[in-house]
Amino acid sequence: MTDTQTSLFEFAPVTYETEWCLEDRFWHFHWANPWVYDELVRLARIAKDHGRNRIAIASLVERLRWDFELSASTGEEWKVNNSYRAFYARLIMRKEFDLAEMFEVRAQRCR
Repeated sequence: MTDTQTSLFEFAPVTYETEWCLEDRFWHFHWANPWVYDELVRLARIAKDHGRNRIAIASLVERLRWDFELSASTGEEWKVNNSYRAFYARLIMRKEFDLAEMFEVRAQRCR
C-alpha cells in the first residue's frame, strides 16, 4: 500500500465538547469515520445472507473491533463507544431497506 492509499480501517480521532449530548457525539464520530457504518452494514448483510433475520448490533461492533485490532498497526488506539451501538442500529434500519428489521431496539429516551 502506498502512502496515498487509505486502509479500510483508518479512523479519524474525535474530540468532543464536554457539553455535547451523546447523540451529538455519535454524529460527530459517524461523520469523521464513515467506514464504520459501511462495515457494520456489510457485516449485517453477511448475517442476513446466512439466514439470520435478527442480529445484535453489539455482535457486529465487537466483530468490527476484532477485525480492526488484528489489522491495525502496533500502538494504534481506536474505540467505538458502546453507547453508539443503538444509534448505528437505528441508522442502518432507517437507511438500508433490506435491513429494516434486522435489529431490536428499545424506545429512545428524549434528549
